Amino acid sequence: MTISDGNRNDVRANVWLTAIECPKDAEAEMRDLSDRRYRQYLFVHSGGGLARLEGWRTSLAGGETAFIPAGSQAHVMLEGGTKSILFGIADDFLLSRVVPALGVSIASYWHDFHSPKKLSHWIGRAGAEDRNRLWNELRQAGGRLGTASDGAVAAYILLTLFEKNNNYNESNGELFPISNSADEMSGSELDIVNRFRGLIDENLASDWQIADYCEALDVRPAQLVQACKALLGSTPVAVIQAQKILHAKRKLAYSRASAAEISYQLGFEDPAYFSRFFRKRTGTTPVQFRKSQRTFAVYEDPAGTGASAKQR
Repeated sequence: MTISDGNRNDVRANVWLTAIECPKDAEAEMRDLSDRRYRQYLFVHSGGGLARLEGWRTSLAGGETAFIPAGSQAHVMLEGGTKSILFGIADDFLLSRVVPALGVSIASYWHDFHSPKKLSHWIGRAGAEDRNRLWNELRQAGGRLGTASDGAVAAYILLTLFEKNNNYNESNGELFPISNSADEMSGSELDIVNRFRGLIDENLASDWQIADYCEALDVRPAQLVQACKALLGSTPVAVIQAQKILHAKRKLAYSRASAAEISYQLGFEDPAYFSRFFRKRTGTTPVQFRKSQRTFAVYEDPAGTGASAKQR
């Protein structure tokens, strides 16, 4: 596998772009794309493979792009001969520099892009010419990264990636809803929600109540409700529950811990209640969800030596 053009290993980089080219005679190779800081976009020029994104399995073909939010569990298995580009951008840099430059609503962007998605661009032979153009434009843009103009280059890459996407938003077909000034999030509300989500992750096993979060954030309950409603379209309680479901799915898909063990890790005192909680919000039980993850499995390494992977 050949990797070029990337500066991903530079922990100071706010944005990076890497070309991934798998030799034609190579076997399918698993790549762990999980990253806590960067949200990533994997554009497949040719070839393909499989992706597991937060327990959601999907195929990848030429002309498709997988979107991977920061903090997600993500693994892809690329076939021999696959050409792809992986673009990564730090969440804080995206929200503070790139999204405002595009003139879009932070609230709409955050809500729509918080879960993994697969976007379709130019599929099949008819889209070959456009795929080649996109490949070349992305490579050229990646060569301009690493300067004071990174914000502008990142905005260009995003617009290029989604120029002709046809499957992003079935309701209005827009990638970035154009904002009105009255709809924009204030910086303080964005900061509140960012810190709130961080506290939830840090206290998954606790029995913290909304009052505890407000005290840690030094805000009034009404401020937290307003920020969550404006940015996420949910109440603080719903945000906590959604993050617990997200972590439950990750642990069920990527660890060997039992459903009961996972329930305790997420702060549930009764595994039976956890099972009802999970089923009410996902339509399936924890055990059924785990059994549904059959394409390939990636398990946490309890020794801390790195994840192990196997194909099912």
